[in-house]
Amino acid sequence: VIRSKNRFFCATEYIDELKRLLRYCAPHRRLLSEVAACSGLQENELRQLEPSFLDRDACAIRIPREIDKSRKERLQMIPAALMARLVAFVDFGEVFNHLKQKRIPCH
Repeated sequence: VIRSKNRFFCATEYIDELKRLLRYCAPHRRLLSEVAACSGLQENELRQLEPSFLDRDACAIRIPREIDKSRKERLQMIPAALMARLVAFVDFGEVFNHLKQKRIPCH
């Protein structure tokens, strides 16, 4: 069960809603939305991601202590299929640079 601002709903409703959202997203936002949904990273952490944070061997995103809310470096695991898409995405750095420059909400 997942808590939303105004209500609780089961994971299947969440998954259905996420699928609808991803269907209409621009490619760079779709990828970012998948990272957000699969990792649970906060908006600030998403905005500061860089390609060097990818740990391909561990299939995780390394969150440096400078941007982590608790000021501890951590590894946030993500599904192997998502990691493969991140690595294959030619403009990976541009996904996050675009958000930093335009201050577009990540949600």
